Amino acid sequence: MMKCPRCGFSQPRDQYCAQCGVDILSYKPPQAPLFDRVVQSPLAQLAFVGLIIFFVASSLMKKNDGSLNERVNYLKGNLQISSQKPNSADSNSTNIQKNVAISPPQQETASANLQAGSADSSPTVASTTAQALRARTDSTSVEKAKGTSEGATENKTSHVVKVSYYEITNRVRELLTDESRNTGQFNSYGRDYFAGLLNQFHHRLPNLGKEAILLHSVVKTVENEKSIFWFIGLEGSNPENQIGFRNSLEISELEPGFFRVNFEILKSWKENTDANTVSLVKSSYPLQIEMTKSSACFIGGILLPPTTSEGDDYIASIPPFSILKSPIFRNNRSQLITIIEIEK
Repeated sequence: MMKCPRCGFSQPRDQYCAQCGVDILSYKPPQAPLFDRVVQSPLAQLAFVGLIIFFVASSLMKKNDGSLNERVNYLKGNLQISSQKPNSADSNSTNIQKNVAISPPQQETASANLQAGSADSSPTVASTTAQALRARTDSTSVEKAKGTSEGATENKTSHVVKVSYYEITNRVRELLTDESRNTGQFNSYGRDYFAGLLNQFHHRLPNLGKEAILLHSVVKTVENEKSIFWFIGLEGSNPENQIGFRNSLEISELEPGFFRVNFEILKSWKENTDANTVSLVKSSYPLQIEMTKSSACFIGGILLPPTTSEGDDYIASIPPFSILKSPIFRNNRSQLITIIEIEK
């Protein structure tokens, strides 16, 4: 028995996972950003703690040396002894005079004593001052508590996701597929659809001109580990008769900057069930990918060219289904692909 390195499914030894379809032999989990790896390294953390201890010790030593120098200067400069003749006219004066100056800490103590004496003589003023200090302290505590509460609200995890729909040529699809295979997270489900991970190629799509045409894009905010749903297509009073794509998306942050994306398209489409009958057929296309913010995931092959000469004109006016009018799409020389990126 063996476990799939991506979804953890247990199965007999095989090249492909029976649950998620990943190529187990070539699977390579995306690496976390270099900054995250350095921050999480035990050696980097120990070095950071050592620097903090060094700076704190240096600061304490400098402070102690400064206090000792001040004390020595105080003893040298402020204690003076003078003598006078016993029979002088000022014999009643003290023969030994100590001219001791008040050091800064003593000045603060004297000032505090004066304020205390003033407070004893004016109880009302002291009481008012104490009340003002308490009110100020209470106000500061309330502001801190409010700031903490607001901070907790702001720290609620959510992700901004951009979903883009492109028409790409078959040549671009081959380039995209080659890059995704190198990540170890490419899946091809026969003739149904294909999906995978992209590290860099999604950044080049907007620069490919007519080989990659942006048909439609939406931006969604997703709370961590919660699903959102949206629909694109022809909506009606009865949801069961809607024609188009119903999308569901869930994002879980496994560790800082590293995500698991669960995306699914439920397609409701009019199809020929036999030579004379057209019915509304529903098909599901799921995708599960592990990715970072610098990467993207994609899913394609869901929409096929129209089978009739007039095409699916009833929905072609709604983006991204305008691809149904594209000549190269109708001739099987282009594909509809959906790109999912985590922006922040």
